[in-house]
Order: sequence, then structure tokens, then C-alpha cells
Amino acid sequence: MIISRFFVLVSAVLVLASTQVSFSQDTVEIWGDDPAHQNYCGKYSESWNNRNPNESINDAYNRLAHGQINEFIPNGFIVAVEKETRSKINAPKNSHRTYLDKFVNTADAGFITTGARNRLMRAILNQSKPQFVSHVYKFSNGVGTAAFNQHAEIIAGTRTNLDYSDGINALLSKLQTGLASELDTGNYSHIFFMSMGWHNDQRVSICRYRMIIEQTAKHLGEDFNPLVIGMTWPSSWFSDASIGIIEKFGHKISVFNKANDSDEVGILYGNKILNRIIPAANTKNLPVIAIGHSFGTRVIGRSVFSLPLLKDAVDKDGPELAILLQPAHSLNRFVRGEGVEGYPYVGFSDIQTKIIATTSRKDKANSAAVHAKYLGGLWGLKKAEKETEYFEFVEEMTNPSDSIAKIEDTHLVTVIDASLYIFDHNDVMSPETGELIAGLIQKYASND
Repeated sequence: MIISRFFVLVSAVLVLASTQVSFSQDTVEIWGDDPAHQNYCGKYSESWNNRNPNESINDAYNRLAHGQINEFIPNGFIVAVEKETRSKINAPKNSHRTYLDKFVNTADAGFITTGARNRLMRAILNQSKPQFVSHVYKFSNGVGTAAFNQHAEIIAGTRTNLDYSDGINALLSKLQTGLASELDTGNYSHIFFMSMGWHNDQRVSICRYRMIIEQTAKHLGEDFNPLVIGMTWPSSWFSDASIGIIEKFGHKISVFNKANDSDEVGILYGNKILNRIIPAANTKNLPVIAIGHSFGTRVIGRSVFSLPLLKDAVDKDGPELAILLQPAHSLNRFVRGEGVEGYPYVGFSDIQTKIIATTSRKDKANSAAVHAKYLGGLWGLKKAEKETEYFEFVEEMTNPSDSIAKIEDTHLVTVIDASLYIFDHNDVMSPETGELIAGLIQKYASND
């Protein structure tokens, strides 16, 4: 235990030392020599003081609910998750059991491993501050309107407090109904389910979704018209701090708490959206693509692989394609008998989803995590190259099209060494990323 805590502390210090953080929305970071590889979305939003006195939620993750964001996605829904103490949102301990079953013994996981998986899941889902759905916004041609907004109801006096169960019920009554109607009447080509990662507030996440879609669209022509369901979740502490050093400190020390939070979002909310709501609404059988970045890959991975836990699951096969951009989680989640998490993703051969992960030698943030071999960094890259039972490793190529051409038709997890076109942990909004996603869609999730 002491050794484990030592490595956690060392890892946090290394992440702090290796990661650069901008304190202004107007700052543009450029990665590599090409100006196309830059961060147009900024890092965080300025502080504001329009919070209702009855609320105690981090402003950076509910600004959409208060009309404080001008960012948008073209068409789709933003599902906003926040955190609060159990007593304030009517969420007794083990509230998740209404919606989720336990892990059971399988051919891949016996009694000991199953016990480890369930202990970790209980720890993640029984934190003193659980996450809950506070608002859902629908976007049509870039214009957002509230489908569900607990904050607005409090301000209007029609609600006295935020509520955990009401948020989950709204996913069925508001999101699923609205999604079914939109898919029935709209001329969509695909459904995208997306999540960003650590230290992306609500505005930045929405901006990144839009940019990734725009870059992808450049390679797929006029028929590409995706409907996007994007998650926003409280991915950092002190995100609304107006003093830069406080915001940076909160960002760094929150890393392990936010790792658990991203898993929580995926196990419950992402799982329900991806495996219950989307398949129930998707009567046209449009291809479904799940995309995550950094800790957002934890949301996506847990959403895909927690399907057996969901009591009201509809889809038993999962999405056609899951793209994990620079994953900030251990490669051992896929490797039988490895790690301390009970290798929860080892059942990838039991689902129909094609799983693609990018990794890069230039991803300093993931490489700094010495407590685990994060799949998106150097140490995960080196191990993936050796674990041929679980991974198909695609060596570095000069462009995404050449990388895709190297992928063989196996059901292994494909790990692409993108070191020659991903130059930083956050370098996922570039033309090359769009080319990669577009090519993978054409190969695994075409709507022809």
C-alpha cells in the first residue's frame, strides 16, 4: 500500500511538471511545426457570478443551463453531468443498484477477479459526491434549447432542489423521446456518442465536439450528417477559479479523483445512453460511433464494456466503432490477469464493436503516468507492441490513411502509433485526426 501511494504521488508530480496549462481562453497552443495542429478551444472559461444562491455546483459545468455559453454542436444533444453531496440530490448510498447489476463470474474472470471488479465499481459509484444529470440541451442547426434543466426549474420556483433520480429519468423521458423524434424526421447519416477528458469544462468540451465533427466532415462529403450526443462532466477541481495558479493547482491534484469520476460517468450514464437510449431510438439502424479523448476514453470504454451490468439494456452488440484518442487509462484493462482493476475490458472479443486506439511517443501527459501504462503514451505503446494476443499494433506512418491501410481484419484491439501526426496529448482537433476518424468510419461504420 505504501509503495502504491508512493508511485501515485510521484506520478502526480511528474504530470504537474510535464503538462502545460493555459490560463486564458485567447491563448492558442501550437503543437509541432504545422499551425493546423493547435488548440482553438482554449482551456477553461472565465469565472462568473450568476449562480443561484440555492445551488452549490461548479459553474464551469452548468453554464449551458444558465445561457452563458455561445458554443454549439450542429445537431444533437449535450448531456450535462455534475457532482453534489448525496443529501442535496436525494441520492442515498447504493442508489446505482436500481439501474445496475453486479459483475458475475465469466470464462475470463473467476471469483477473485469478479470480486475485484465489484469492489472497484462500488468504490467508484459510492463516492460521497455522486454525479447526476442536471440538464440536457438539444441543438438544431447550431441553436440550443433546453430539453431538461433542473437549474432553470429551481430559478423558476418549480423545483426546490436538484435530484439524482430525476436526472436519470430525464434520460428516458426527454433524451430518448427527443432523440427518437429527431432521428425519425432528420436526414442523418450516423450517430456519434462523444466524451472529452480531464480538465475540459463544458464550453471547451462542446467546442471540441464541434471541431472534431468539422474536421471529419472535410473527408466524407455532403452525405455525412451526424447527430451528436456529447457528455459534459466535472472533469477538474477549481475550473471556475479566476486566479490562474488556483485553477492549475486544482487541475493537477484532481487527477485521481477525476479518473474515478470518468469511470462513474461511463458505467452508469454512458452505459445507459449507448446501450439503452440510442438503440431504442435508432429505428433506422444508423451506424453508431463512440469517440473519447483522454479520460473521455474511460467514459467510452466503460460505456461499451459495462453493457452486461445495465438492467434495461436494449443493444447486446454495442456500437459499430469505438475510437479512443490518446487513452488515459491502463492498457491492462484489456489484458487478462494484469493490473489491479480486474481487467474489465478483456471481453472485447464478445462484442461486435471495432475498437481503435491512438498512441503517440509525443504524448508527454500520458507518458508521465508512472503508476500505470496509459495506452495513449510511450509506456502503453511499448507494451501494446508486445501484447500480440490482445492488440494489433500499427507502426508509425506518415499519415492516417497509411495507418488505416495497415489494419488487418482481426477482432483484436487496434493500437495505432500516431507519433508522426499527433504531437501532443491534446492534439486531437487537427486535419489528420479528422482524416483518421473519416477513414475509420468508411472502413467500419459506413452508411452506404
